[in-house]
Amino acid sequence: MTQTSALTRKRSFLRSVLLLGVGIVLAGAAGGQLLADDAAVDVAAAGSVVNGAVRDGAAIDGQAIDASSFISVPQQQQAFLTDMSGNALDEVVERIFFSMSARARPEFQNNTTDFASDTNDEVEFVSARFRIGLGAELPGNTTLFMELQNNSFWGDDEPFFDADAVGDEDDVKFYQGYVQVDELFDTNFGFKMGRQELVYGTQLLLGNNEFNTGLSHDAVKVYYEGENLSVDAFWSKLVEAELADPTDEDADLWGVYTQWEGQPGTGLDLYWLFTRDARNGFDDKRHSLGVRAYTRLADMLNLNGEAVWQFGDTGATDTNIRAFAIETTAELDLREQLPLDPRIEVGYALATGDPDPTDSRAETFNPLFQYNHERLGYADLLFLTNLHALHAKGTVQVHENYSLGAAFYLFYVHRTADTTQPAGFSPGTDPTSSKYVGSELDVFLNFQCTKNVYGQLAWAHFFTGGYTSAQFGHSHADANRLYLHLIVAF
Repeated sequence: MTQTSALTRKRSFLRSVLLLGVGIVLAGAAGGQLLADDAAVDVAAAGSVVNGAVRDGAAIDGQAIDASSFISVPQQQQAFLTDMSGNALDEVVERIFFSMSARARPEFQNNTTDFASDTNDEVEFVSARFRIGLGAELPGNTTLFMELQNNSFWGDDEPFFDADAVGDEDDVKFYQGYVQVDELFDTNFGFKMGRQELVYGTQLLLGNNEFNTGLSHDAVKVYYEGENLSVDAFWSKLVEAELADPTDEDADLWGVYTQWEGQPGTGLDLYWLFTRDARNGFDDKRHSLGVRAYTRLADMLNLNGEAVWQFGDTGATDTNIRAFAIETTAELDLREQLPLDPRIEVGYALATGDPDPTDSRAETFNPLFQYNHERLGYADLLFLTNLHALHAKGTVQVHENYSLGAAFYLFYVHRTADTTQPAGFSPGTDPTSSKYVGSELDVFLNFQCTKNVYGQLAWAHFFTGGYTSAQFGHSHADANRLYLHLIVAF
């Protein structure tokens, strides 16, 4: 026998041993799995016989053998998702839901800040907003929800210099985060606690500023939901100033909002709001009593009217607050009667200004958290305060996914002597000037690309009036705004 032949046989033997070992390991694993899956195996009795060789109390080489060590004992598999106590998530959560939206709005603006043609204030930019929400429905009619939001402008983080062009880093904040319990103790009452939107009526005083950055409140709300009647009572901490300065005071909002709807499209809202802003030694205590009525007649005419009276005290000398606002709209809805689904709306609104800032009355209406975008034109130049506003608006459905519309607004200042409103128009610099602030023409296209992709293309042109020209001390210079508002959401 040669040395080479011996070496070859050794290698063949080693390969055979290796293959045999692999086969034993695989067979053992398969056998263990079969035992684990076999519901007939009684673990308690399994130690008596294994392959007819090992019995309870038997020994090999004088060592006692535990037969259960030869058997793969089935273990209860833990759920992949659990709560803090290890309970399977489907045992403690009835439903989990997600929400997500992304908004980008490229736009162009010109003369929207100074209404002057002799200065270069043309701007082009893209604003963006991203939201992501996560919610869970728990037993007991309980819902937990949190929503993160980021607002930014494209290019405000400079990639070449690793710096923020607007001076601070983009941040992600909790836009909403609350717990809500419905049908508390099997009644029609419930509560909602945490950061949340407070949106009521036509958003004359309480809105969510949806078109821009959004608006939410740190609030507690208790509510009643009946068949035709609902009542909300809430408190919101607007500003917590005492943590930064113990000598300062906070800003708070209290409210009760009642809604009754006798039939679809016809109802009555009654509400009381109280705001107190005691920051920086300035104490404004303001009550707002409001009523809103709406109805739908002949299945084609929608009428809406709202009136608000404000009273209280403001300032270091407790000047009496005496202000009010009214708003009315009438919409002719001909979608069931005519092709192209036309809709025509006209409206008038008034909010008081102060005719004499030196007397003992404060008569400027405070719009609080008003949502003004669709209310006073797409240029977003005005809020309803110290203002008369008239408008006419119409839309037609030119395609299944597209509607075309136009609107025209007329604006007049209520009191030319008011030194605070309308903001952005240098009020009070010429109290003898014309009351005509200006007019605005809006042309827009609403589109729905898919169920989750929609938006608006709009152009707004503001024609400056005599009041605006006198306040800024130069000739008329119109303002323009053009934007594409695109949303992807689910």
